[in-house]
Amino acid sequence: MATSTWVTRNSFFENGLHEWYALRGGNGKCRLVVATADCMGHIGHNLRPQLQQQQQQQDHEQVALVVGRTEAWQGMAQDIHSHLTPNHTYSATADVSVRDSGKAAARRVAGREAGGEERGEAGRQAVPVIVTVRWDFTEGPQYAQACRALVREGTWVRLHGEFTAPHRIPPKVTAYIEGPPPTFDLLISCFAIVSASYPQPTFPPLPPTLSSTAAAAAADGANTPLPVPPLGAPKAAASAAPPPCSTLPPLRPPSSPRPNLLINGGFALRTASWRPMGGCETLTWHPPCPWGSPIGPPAESSSLPASHPCTVFDRKQMHLHAQWQQQQQQQQLEQQLPASMPASSTPLAGPTGAYLEVTGRTATWHGPAQDMAAANHNPLSNTAATASTCSDGVADGGPIRLFVTYAVSAWVRVGRDRRQKMLKGTLSLYGRKEEGECVGGETGAKERVGVEGRVGSHEVNIALGVDGGWVNAGSVEASGKEWVRCWGSFRLEKQYQQAVLYVQGPPPGVSILLADMRVVPVEWRERVPWLRLQADRVRKGSLHLRLLDAAGQPIPSAHVSANQTRRSFPLGCCVNARDLLGSPRYQSAFLRWFTWGVCENEMKWTSVEARRGDEDWRDADAMVAWMQAHGVAMRAHCLFWDNMRPNWVEGLSLKDLKKAIDHHIASLLTRYPTSCFSHMDVNNEMLHGGYFHSHCGPSTIVRMFQFAAQVDPSLVLFLNEYHVEDGEDHKSRPEKYAQFARQLIASGAPVGGLGTQCHISAPVGAHMRHAWSILADVGLPVWVTELDVSSEDERVRADDLEICLREAFAHGGVEGVMLWGFWEGSGPEQPSMSRKDAHLVRSDWSLTEAGGRLDLLLEEWTTRGVEGRTDEEGGVVIEGYGGEYEVVVRHGGEEWKKVVEVMPRKASSLVWRLGERQEEG
Repeated sequence: MATSTWVTRNSFFENGLHEWYALRGGNGKCRLVVATADCMGHIGHNLRPQLQQQQQQQDHEQVALVVGRTEAWQGMAQDIHSHLTPNHTYSATADVSVRDSGKAAARRVAGREAGGEERGEAGRQAVPVIVTVRWDFTEGPQYAQACRALVREGTWVRLHGEFTAPHRIPPKVTAYIEGPPPTFDLLISCFAIVSASYPQPTFPPLPPTLSSTAAAAAADGANTPLPVPPLGAPKAAASAAPPPCSTLPPLRPPSSPRPNLLINGGFALRTASWRPMGGCETLTWHPPCPWGSPIGPPAESSSLPASHPCTVFDRKQMHLHAQWQQQQQQQQLEQQLPASMPASSTPLAGPTGAYLEVTGRTATWHGPAQDMAAANHNPLSNTAATASTCSDGVADGGPIRLFVTYAVSAWVRVGRDRRQKMLKGTLSLYGRKEEGECVGGETGAKERVGVEGRVGSHEVNIALGVDGGWVNAGSVEASGKEWVRCWGSFRLEKQYQQAVLYVQGPPPGVSILLADMRVVPVEWRERVPWLRLQADRVRKGSLHLRLLDAAGQPIPSAHVSANQTRRSFPLGCCVNARDLLGSPRYQSAFLRWFTWGVCENEMKWTSVEARRGDEDWRDADAMVAWMQAHGVAMRAHCLFWDNMRPNWVEGLSLKDLKKAIDHHIASLLTRYPTSCFSHMDVNNEMLHGGYFHSHCGPSTIVRMFQFAAQVDPSLVLFLNEYHVEDGEDHKSRPEKYAQFARQLIASGAPVGGLGTQCHISAPVGAHMRHAWSILADVGLPVWVTELDVSSEDERVRADDLEICLREAFAHGGVEGVMLWGFWEGSGPEQPSMSRKDAHLVRSDWSLTEAGGRLDLLLEEWTTRGVEGRTDEEGGVVIEGYGGEYEVVVRHGGEEWKKVVEVMPRKASSLVWRLGERQEEG
């Protein structure tokens, strides 16, 4: 089972309470804890061996408890909004039990003493347990009940049900378990939400029902305010038949661990295999806190106090477990990254809870590091890694295999380095000016430390140093207030001698805190079956066609066939004037694949007005005319861009600059007929450039959008950014991009779409889907506007292209894809693409493997050979991918043809009277 089908994370509490929190409102008493067999000291001594035996026999190694409840709605919760797709159905499954936490337990014990065993059993109260999904829309919350059951104390029940996501996913969606009266504690051994359109994964058996004797022993042994629940049963009960609900489809996924390339990535073995990079003074290991996290519980949750003996990870047990993990080649500790990357909320860091702190940094590139080039770096590399070969047949030089994409993930935070010399000065503390201290001795140091010792925000970067150079493997903006996840990827394509993975970025005097770091190989083909199912769901539709004769009577038993002639999903490409206007073969190759086009540079301000007042639109005019003549839809790119503004703009006054901006907008948009362009990129890459913002003020950006919409109301006005989907740039992380779009819209800018360029080097499908889901939450169309992939190895290039296109086609929020070139060019002196080794067609017009792969994908996404016969009412249903179809009807020796349209994600209908003049439906 691909992990991408899972909505909830850590569903079986294998990582303690990671991702979970207590839904408690203003009640500080309600809290969430987790119990294991090693923490059963609060249960009677005679029951503890049975519980340990039960855990050996069952997969339920840990159980979550919600205690201290004062309201029926309080329970265990997880934020799931970033893992949902609009209009999709999901199944929810939970194994639950309840325990009376107060007076009723004493009454039951008294009942056993007075009326015997039978009376005590009958006295157990059945209480409701409910799985609820809360949708926090701007206009107010809405609730969906996924499943509900009555549960008696001492019994385990499997809840199972389904819910459907609305057409618009709000910024926050919470799945939680609630229901019992406040006097009852909730016990949960698993809580999983998965896609209902995919075969349900495997679920372990329910824990067996406790006998009344075991329940009494547990109650008698509960000599503390917070007893641990009875999980096991006597050996005879363990083999008893499970309740009927346990026959539901199993839900635990098959085990398919991915080796972590890092040794001791979770820091269970302290600082083993890690070293300080550069002039760092120390690497300090911090043990896990009682709740299993270095950062403590999230804001809305609670945990056990430090003095409580029942903790998520026992220290001694953790070290023994870590040693066992090393013997098992770390396959159990380090799993592959989840297919839906981390939610925007900040859950607990790391499975072990341990973390490193790097202090004494004297340069931005100083940080924790691990050498990666040694052949014996990882136990796995002694066999699998070193014995493997690259696509060119050359053996790998170390654990990092050539031409393999690796996904990278780590939890990071920055802190004040108290070892550094502090200088008096005035500082900015979260936007306020206060007296305090400045870290380090560097002039112009970015970092400011407040009088309370807090730090601001800084870029933290994961880098791979390779033979004197370095590769960007992820970047994020981190602060001292909370842990954030840094994610990215990398791939090496050349032989190397030295490789070291390290974390860098903040200025000197700022410490780096690092937890749960992972580097895992990406197996993208495992996602393909699920992506096909998702593509069918979001791109297919149906048309109910009803055939009538001239008298209006239905025509039964007519033979109907349909073949798709045009796809509705937009696929386009950028073109340049030299190739498009000068090569008929280029034109034919373009029309073979693409139905949308965009000028690469011919409409940019520098191209059309290099000298003020002297405009040259000849190339742009010719390209627009060709596109219109061939029925190609167009995007206009772009009105403004810092990197291609005319030189004469620099000397303008503020007043003249604003006039020049308005003139350029009007000049471009009034030159061509209304609706000539479907989209317009207004101000390109604003998160990476601020010329117009800094020279004219923020209102000018809003004015650009408003004036463009005024000149051509039919245009959909886009933002356009790069490094959104690969994690390489903290400036354009998807969360920042979405926030920027919302701010512009709130300021009055008529933003109509979000473009993500996707110039990508090592694509990871999960990362891309995560980014696009965050952008789709804004409520605007998302387009991949400048896709290109690059690799000297043509097979790898084809794989990268397939990954990107499949992910986009299977994401309901992505409404189109534009490639940034396809031809190699006529020679080295005249390349057609701006990026080397990215072409689909060679100079001699033969297809590369990537071009052939594109042919196969488009054929897969084209519906052909639909046949059937009409029913007694003359009806027949045509199902397939959205687009135009040629329908042929044969009946009574005659034949009719008609062009109809199947709308994706819709069930439409059409009545066709045979004999009428043929026309498009």
